[in-house]
Amino acid sequence: MHETEEASESLKQVLYGGTIAFLVLAGFVIFFLIMYMRRKTKNILEKQQMQSQFSQTLLQTQLEIQEQTLKNISQEIHDNIGQALSLAKLNLNTMPPINDEALQQKILNSKELVSKAITDLRDLSRSLDTDYVQEMGLQPV
Repeated sequence: MHETEEASESLKQVLYGGTIAFLVLAGFVIFFLIMYMRRKTKNILEKQQMQSQFSQTLLQTQLEIQEQTLKNISQEIHDNIGQALSLAKLNLNTMPPINDEALQQKILNSKELVSKAITDLRDLSRSLDTDYVQEMGLQPV
């Protein structure tokens, strides 16, 4: 019986040792699993922040390009078309008086149309210029 008790005691020690080793191993597995999940969550958050930052940068760049394009269009309208209309108006104003009443009326109408076109063009040019919009502010509709 003495051998049986020793064998039983030895078996208990092996079982205790195995149980402790299993628990330690399970603890390590759980610890590494938790660390992996934290790292994965951190990476996902960093990825989302980078995507958000990229989207904001892209939007800002698009707005700057749009702003510059409108400014260039405004400048072209003001410089090129405005000058051509001003020259046409100057030519009409420097025409010598004509005795033909119908022709004189057409010239007067042309002067008025060119003046209106210059005014409309100036307004359009200003409305496209973002600096002017910033100075004047947006009007409530």
